This record gives sequence, structure tokens and C-alpha cells, in this order.
Amino acid sequence: MTGPRIAQSKASFAGSAMDREEVVDVLNNLLVMTRAGRSGFVACAGAVQATRSLKDILLSRAQGFRRAEAQLVAMIRTYGVEPTRRGTGSGGLLRGWRPLRGSSGAHSDASILQACERGEDAAVVRYRHALGEQLPVEVRDLVQRQFEGMQRHHARIRGLRDTAGSRRAGARSFDPGAVMPDAQQSKRRRTEPCG
Repeated sequence: MTGPRIAQSKASFAGSAMDREEVVDVLNNLLVMTRAGRSGFVACAGAVQATRSLKDILLSRAQGFRRAEAQLVAMIRTYGVEPTRRGTGSGGLLRGWRPLRGSSGAHSDASILQACERGEDAAVVRYRHALGEQLPVEVRDLVQRQFEGMQRHHARIRGLRDTAGSRRAGARSFDPGAVMPDAQQSKRRRTEPCG
């Protein structure tokens, strides 16, 4: 096989049909997704017209992606390789976030939250695909924890989007606290690797 030789890893391959390079490829694909999610949520927070609490929720979600990114980087390094650099620049936004590029001031809060939901949809699909692979136990545990956090936040973003979309057509802001009280969000934010 061409390419860099992957050093021995601390991760266990018991019950895994994947070789080290395949595992690193799966982790790198998730890493690119988390970088896109972080960038996308930061862009959304900057474009949103609503209350400061919605901006805080979106920035918190960006931090959740940042924590997931750091965990994936650490796991990849246990395989003796450096993580991919893909997804680190402005060109790293993936399909779910593309509608946000351009004049962000022209977007309503509802359309911004729709972009957030599309980004979350793309992340959930990638994580589901990764979990369909025969990953080593340590990798599967990490990916599963991140996936579960992502699903909870995806539901929250969907709820925020539904709340924003149900407002009158002329209204551009809403109360995100109506979906989940801040105290509940703060507790989850501190305990979830992707949240």
C-alpha cells in the first residue's frame, strides 16, 4: 500500500475487520465534518438577527464541534499519524453549510437555522456511516458518544428552526428559550463531547 506507513497504535483491533489506515480514514472524514460544523455554526451565530441567547446557543454548538474535533485529533494521533488538514480553511465548508456563504445579512433567523439543520443532517449521516463500519472498540465508543450528543443537538436545532419558522412571515427574531431553558442547555453543554 502506498502512502505513509501507519505506526503501531494503542487502540485494540479485537473484533475489527478494518486495518489501521481504514480506521484513520473514517476518523479523518469525521474530523473534516466537525471542522465544517464548527465553522458553519460560527458563521450562523454571526449572521443571526435574533436575541443574544440564540447567538450563544449557536456559538455553544460550535464549541461542541470543537471539542469533538479535539477528541478525534487525539484518537487519530494514537495511530501514529497526523490528522488531515482538510476542512481547516474557508474552503472547508461542506454541502450542508454552503447556502450560508455569501451575504449573510440577507438571511432570516429561520433560514439560518435551516442551514444549521442541514449541517447537522450531514454530520448525522457521516456519523451513522462511521458507526456502520467495524471499528475498534475505543474508536466505536468515541464515535458513538459523539453521535448521541449530535442527535440531541440536531433535535434542538430542529426545534429552534420550527419555532422560528412558525413566527409570522415578517418577524425576524424569536425566543430560543422557548425550546429549551438555558439552565438545561448549560448542563448538557458541560457534559457532552459534541455538545
